Amino acid sequence: MKNLFCFLLTIAAALSLSSCLDGIPVDKRTESYHDGYYYNYFKTEVNYVYKSFMPWVGIRTRTYKSEVPADVKTFEALAPVYGRDKNHIFLRESIVGNVDYATFYIDPRGFARDKDHVYRARLDSLGGLGILPHADPVTFRKVFEEDESDKWWVDENYYFRNLKVFDCDYASMRVPSDDLAFDKDSIYQ
Repeated sequence: MKNLFCFLLTIAAALSLSSCLDGIPVDKRTESYHDGYYYNYFKTEVNYVYKSFMPWVGIRTRTYKSEVPADVKTFEALAPVYGRDKNHIFLRESIVGNVDYATFYIDPRGFARDKDHVYRARLDSLGGLGILPHADPVTFRKVFEEDESDKWWVDENYYFRNLKVFDCDYASMRVPSDDLAFDKDSIYQ
């Protein structure tokens, strides 16, 4: 029992010491700082940090750190996976192209937007920003703002179900609940 306690104490000390080597978080207020992924300053560079986690034990197991090719003096974290400096927008450690820098922002739901498009971070192996086809960046919103579900969205021209354009009669479409919708032609569940 004493050996197990010493072993666990050694592991805890090593993990605590390794976190000191991670650098200084750019912004601890970003939502996922405590979930283990965030931007940080380390010496003269900006890094994107991801800490793997074993939730059943409650400890972080490994830290992955990628250098971000950003200007350290002007870099700011926009959200846990988005950053900006004086010249570029970043998704994790990569420069994002084909966005309008001047109008780019992150909305309260975590969608990236500019004057032309609504974007969603792609978490698959392709990475990058994916454009939500047909979504109007000014009017795109959740049907039920207070609901945690991302099932139904709407803009001035389309309804979206699970972030895909939903084929319906827009003028007569009604969504009384997350699990029920109808228009003049059909009932959708």
